Amino acid sequence: MELTWIVGGDFNVILSEEEKIGGLPVYPSEYENFAFCVNSSRLIDLGYKESPFTWWNGRPNAECIFKRLDRILVNLPFQNLFPSIEMEHLIRTGSDHAPLLIICGENTTHLDQLAKEVVDFFQNQFSQEGDPTSYDLLSNVTSMVSMEQNIELCRMPIIEEVKRALFALSGDSESGPDGFTRIFYQECWDIVGENIFNMLQIFYSGAPLPKSVTHTNLVLLPKKVLVSTFSDLRPISLSNFINKIISRVIHDRLEKILPSLISSNQSGFVKRKTIFENILLTQKIIIDIRLRGKPANVVIKLDMAKAYDRTDPLNHLAYVDDIIIFVSADPYSIEKGGGVLDPPHNVLEYLHKTFARFFWSNKEEGRSKHWKKWLNISLPKEEGGLGFRSIFHISKDLFAKLWWKFRTTKSIWSNFMWNKYCKKELPIVVQFRQGSHVWKKMLEVREEVENDILWEMNRGSTDVWHDKWTGLGALYHVVPQYFPINEEFQEVAELRDQDSSGSIIPCRTYKARSALQWR
Repeated sequence: MELTWIVGGDFNVILSEEEKIGGLPVYPSEYENFAFCVNSSRLIDLGYKESPFTWWNGRPNAECIFKRLDRILVNLPFQNLFPSIEMEHLIRTGSDHAPLLIICGENTTHLDQLAKEVVDFFQNQFSQEGDPTSYDLLSNVTSMVSMEQNIELCRMPIIEEVKRALFALSGDSESGPDGFTRIFYQECWDIVGENIFNMLQIFYSGAPLPKSVTHTNLVLLPKKVLVSTFSDLRPISLSNFINKIISRVIHDRLEKILPSLISSNQSGFVKRKTIFENILLTQKIIIDIRLRGKPANVVIKLDMAKAYDRTDPLNHLAYVDDIIIFVSADPYSIEKGGGVLDPPHNVLEYLHKTFARFFWSNKEEGRSKHWKKWLNISLPKEEGGLGFRSIFHISKDLFAKLWWKFRTTKSIWSNFMWNKYCKKELPIVVQFRQGSHVWKKMLEVREEVENDILWEMNRGSTDVWHDKWTGLGALYHVVPQYFPINEEFQEVAELRDQDSSGSIIPCRTYKARSALQWR
């Protein structure tokens, strides 16, 4: 573990032009070495309270010079140990330098004080700030839940639904105040099942749950090794298992309608979808806003504390947690971000060597005998390997999955990439050109992915010549060179007879889009 460091005193040098008033102008060469030393040592300036300067040359009027020569520097472990630490510049007495006072804050050690502090902290955490939201505005908002969906959400549960919800719950969770876990309810379902079902029927009829059911144990789990404030603790609720059954029934009903309620730019909240597309879109925007010829831009990343902890979340920042505001981008950071998506070959080789050393060696240092190459171990079991995944394949699979998502799903990211790079061209024929790192890597795996997909006919919007819908491959590459290709036909549906009495290609008549299937 990294040691705690605190360095303080008279350094006889400033860190920036703002730390001096009067005298000759300040040039960067005067403080660059000191700034480099501070940054390379990963030290943090504690800042100050009171006067911004600590030294005075003692002269009046035009000859007067003020500088901040004294400071306190700490590293991150020290700051984590004393998160409320402050530094104050005191009044100069008997010296041309101001004394520095370090205030580390109070540590509460008595149990009575700890109990009061924890109640005060979490009471403030969950308290309501400001006036409550006016719900009158909701009358002007169109309902997203249909009448049929609302009836389904509110209907009385049936016993099969309750049993299915119970058996879908995890058995690894800790018990609540009643001491019962999932195993008890599953093993004794034939005995207690009817009672549980009757209780849910009463609950759905509008009756409140008794205190014995809603009672919850709170456990504070540390977020890091050294805990110094209550914000370093995460409260975990250990509720009675019967509460989890009720929640699971509601969860199973909501799960069916949530995809139709959640906006496409909030896909991370939908099951089987990830936030990765939003991350890629953000990276692409950052790359674009730093192009020459555009005005200076600023990107601000905000982590909204207490995003889900307030009692009045109904506002324009309803359940916002992480916000990225695009108002310049650091090229170095973007380059490093791209390296995470597609690490250099030598990095992947180093990781494979690390895996192999861990697998074959029983000691941390020194050489050991590797009885088989790691690439051979990474082969499937049917091919003589152990089924470990190769890092090289994981990187390639990532971009293959992105291409599949780009071709099959309609999201804010896929729409952006389509309009940015394809425009009036088909994705399968668009040529390599300048673009983001992610787009270029997607094009590298395009042909391999396209060889394993097949279009299933619905309304016939599939491209006749370039999409694979016949099982033979793209017709553009299958037909002989002397075969006259009529490119006036673009969609399969256009191959119908003009009088619609028959169809060369059977297409369904409903208006669903043609769907891409994995072959």
